[in-house]
Amino acid sequence: MRHIYLGIMFFSAMIACDSGSKDPPNRSRPETQKSEADQSDEDESRNRGSENSRRDTEEDRDSSLPSESSDRKESPVELSFANPNETGTYAVKTLSSGLDHEGYASAVVYYPDSNEASSWAATTLAGGYSNTKEQMEWLGRRFASHGIITLVFTPTSSFTTDAAVWERGHVGGIEVLKDLDQSGPLQGRVDLEALGVAGFSMGGAGTLRAANALDQELKAAIPICAYNPVKPDHGVASLYITGDRDTVAVPEDVVAAFDQQDEGAKALAHIRGLGHGDIIRSETYRATLSRVMVSWYRYHLTGDDRYRTYLDGDEATSDAKKGLFNTEGLDVKGLE
Repeated sequence: MRHIYLGIMFFSAMIACDSGSKDPPNRSRPETQKSEADQSDEDESRNRGSENSRRDTEEDRDSSLPSESSDRKESPVELSFANPNETGTYAVKTLSSGLDHEGYASAVVYYPDSNEASSWAATTLAGGYSNTKEQMEWLGRRFASHGIITLVFTPTSSFTTDAAVWERGHVGGIEVLKDLDQSGPLQGRVDLEALGVAGFSMGGAGTLRAANALDQELKAAIPICAYNPVKPDHGVASLYITGDRDTVAVPEDVVAAFDQQDEGAKALAHIRGLGHGDIIRSETYRATLSRVMVSWYRYHLTGDDRYRTYLDGDEATSDAKKGLFNTEGLDVKGLE
C-alpha cells in the first residue's frame, strides 16, 4: 500500500509542477504557485583572465572592497577578491573524465584555471527531484570562478524522494575529489582540509544527510531549499537557504532544521520572493543567492575574512535594509 500511495503522490506532484522542470511533491498549504521563468540557456564558460571578460548583468558591481580582519587565521595564499554577486575573477576549466563512482550517475568538475594557489577548496553540488547536473551548471561555474573546485553530479535516480540517493552522491563526490588530488590535472591541487557539500531541494536534503555522515571531514555545507530535511547532527558550518514563495520545500521545515542544529556556525537566508523553481529556472535571484553562498564558502572554506561583511557586517546590514530577506536579515550564529 505504501508503494501505491507514493505512486499517487508522485503523479499528483508531476501534474502540479511547472512544465519546465518537475519538483518534489508540494508540501505547502493549499495555495497555487505561479509559474516560474523558463530556465536560462546562459553560458557562463568564459575566460575571466582577460580585461574584456564578460560580466554577469544581474546587479551592478559593488566597487567597495571590504578590508581584511585579523580576527581569524589567514589563508596560506590570499586569493583574489571579487564581488560575490557576480562571476569571479578566475577563468573556469571543465573536467569530465575520470569521475566515475557508484554513488552517482554522472558528474562534471569545474575548477579555477589559475596557479595563484597551490591548492583549492572544493565542494560537491547537486540539483533536486528530476534535475540533472546540467541544471546546476550556473552555480558550479560561479563557485569555480571564485576559487572553489566544484563537482556537480546527477544522482543514480532523480525521480525519488529518498534523500539517501543524494547523500550517496555527495559522499561519492567527496571520495572522487580526494582521488583527484592524487592524480590527473588536479593532482595536489585539492585542499582536503577545505571540503564542502551543497545541494538544492532533494540535493539539499542529501546535503544535510552527508554532513551528518561525514561531519569532521567537511568544513561547510549549503542546503538550498532542502526538501523534508533531516535533523542536523553535525558541527559543519551550514548556510540554510529558503524562500518565502517556496511551496515545495516549505520555509517552516528549513527553519526547523536550522533551529535544530546545535553545533557549529550556522546561518539562515530567508530570501524575499524566492520560489522553489527559481534556483534552476530563473536568473532573478542569482545575484542574491551567489552573494550569500560564495561569501559563506570563501569565509569558511578559505578563511577569507573579507567576505564576512556579507554575512554579519556592513554589507549584510545594507542587504537587510534593501529588503532582500523576509526577516530582519541573515540570521547568523556561531561565527568565529
